[in-house]
Amino acid sequence: MAEYQKKEINNFLMRKQHLSEETKGEDVLQVAKDIWGLHSTYASTPYLSLFNRVINFKKESLDRELLEKRLVKIRCIRKTVHIIPKENVSIGFLATKESIQVNSEKYYKFIGVTESEYEEVSKSILKLLQNRGMNTSEIKKELNTEVNLFPIINIMCDLGILVRGLSKAGWKSNSHTYYRIDEYLPNVNLNEYSQDDARKILVSQYLASFGPVTITDISWWTGFPKLK
Repeated sequence: MAEYQKKEINNFLMRKQHLSEETKGEDVLQVAKDIWGLHSTYASTPYLSLFNRVINFKKESLDRELLEKRLVKIRCIRKTVHIIPKENVSIGFLATKESIQVNSEKYYKFIGVTESEYEEVSKSILKLLQNRGMNTSEIKKELNTEVNLFPIINIMCDLGILVRGLSKAGWKSNSHTYYRIDEYLPNVNLNEYSQDDARKILVSQYLASFGPVTITDISWWTGFPKLK
């Protein structure tokens, strides 16, 4: 069996991640697919990530992929928002939804939003967002409510009811525009896989994008517990 030095492995991974000069890509969508997705907790992070990986990258290139819905923002691995290829949305959603939804529910209750408030406001939001997208400020103004909307919108996204779109305030803003997921991604079936199958696919995708890795690496990246 061949043995490799750490430097060789690091060089291999740098090339795999399009982080060496000779392996920079030309297509934003393809690079995003090759590295599975773009971490997007902070609005500017995916742009900086692509700046280091794509030849002559312009922020409009990522905006276009988001506007044309080839790339989509969802909360998934490590309970954080990522921009991922549309074909991976159901995989990322189903593989991670269990822990994410529990956290979101705890959060809105901790903030002080009652279940009855959630039920009432979420129905109003769904009706309001029919055939259009709005940010939190716009939604609050239209509903004329004092209820804290952020945790409600947050869990609606995590339940697969709403989806985050491109910010109206520019590439540095975390003020997402929200849409009904049934209208925004009408051809995406969020129940396409079982949780087990989605997790298996997610791990195989991780290995393809980041391997060689350890079991600890897989557990950290996915958020899945280690098998004993």
